[in-house]
Amino acid sequence: MSNEKFEQSDLFAFVDAAGIGSVPINPPTNKPKGKVVNPPNTSKNVGSKAAKAETEKFEVNVETRIKYDGDHIALTEYFTPQEIDEGIPDKDNEESITLRPINAEDLRLRLMDEFGEMSEKEYVTMQFFKTPNLVIPIIHARKKGNAATDNRNGVYLSMYDATQNRRRNMYIPSRDGNVYQVRQGSIYTVCRIAKVVPLVDSIREGVTFNLPLIPWTFLHTFISLARHYAVKYCVEFYGEIHWNDTQKKYRIVYPKQIVTKGHVLPDKEHLSNIASESWEWEKVMEIHSHHFWDAKPSAQDDRSETGNCLYAIVGKLDEIMPQVTCRIHIDGDFMDIKTTSIFETPFPSLSVWGDNPLPDSVVIGSNQESGIEDIL
Repeated sequence: MSNEKFEQSDLFAFVDAAGIGSVPINPPTNKPKGKVVNPPNTSKNVGSKAAKAETEKFEVNVETRIKYDGDHIALTEYFTPQEIDEGIPDKDNEESITLRPINAEDLRLRLMDEFGEMSEKEYVTMQFFKTPNLVIPIIHARKKGNAATDNRNGVYLSMYDATQNRRRNMYIPSRDGNVYQVRQGSIYTVCRIAKVVPLVDSIREGVTFNLPLIPWTFLHTFISLARHYAVKYCVEFYGEIHWNDTQKKYRIVYPKQIVTKGHVLPDKEHLSNIASESWEWEKVMEIHSHHFWDAKPSAQDDRSETGNCLYAIVGKLDEIMPQVTCRIHIDGDFMDIKTTSIFETPFPSLSVWGDNPLPDSVVIGSNQESGIEDIL
């Protein structure tokens, strides 16, 4: 265990002792709270003559050039000669239209349409040097760190980032998969699992199938074969659905297999031969039946279905509409997928029905949950 001691006022007190070694820096010492200041004076970096020139009045003319990004650009690219010589309208004067000389902010506003990095006024300084008649835009560095913040909240990638840009409510992801809210006050600091995280997008859990829907005929064919083996022998049945990205089509294969009432065992050698002889085909789905049982994965299914394809089960084959379930495996867990997002449906959609007349006996009621009164 680490011998380092952390005070409760230190955000690093909430880092597990086992994880302290992974923090590449020492816990920051307490420093006076910073204040917002103007962009730094960078003139000292260009010598004493430049420092003196910076204090000179911003007086441009038609010969003035702008040095930026390795180019010398004429000021007349952004202002007309008349604007440079006579001035531009003073928008602050509402009583009458008067002209005033071009200033540094006017130049920034014209330049930012071409150079987006000049769109934030507080990070741009226009240095004017009279002797070479040159304007040099300086883009100041922003505060470093991985964070999204507003006046009260901050979302960070690490505890260290939070200490560099503190907010009243700080949200930091943890190794355990949770996001924690840290609130630091004058009396105590609390750290808890966040209920809502501001400043970030709302994302829902789910699985999206990135290939075209598998044709209904594939599922229909498999169900027909599985029902035959279920009715005649009361055994399970196995198949695989493959995708050819070059030909943009699917195929279904039925490898050699040993089938019983409680399990199905595909022949590994035969599966290897299929894969080696058909390298351009990628396995998309393993599908097997549970004859008259529910389409619910068994403990054996959980142990076997750990690859990176889809796993489907067909059950209740004695019913008019068999059960079909589908799932994937990810990091030791399973996630279910709606079969309608994987297979085409045999039933016509609303668009297929078109403008054909609907039954007169059907009355479209209110969407409110207020009972039968809504349609009477």
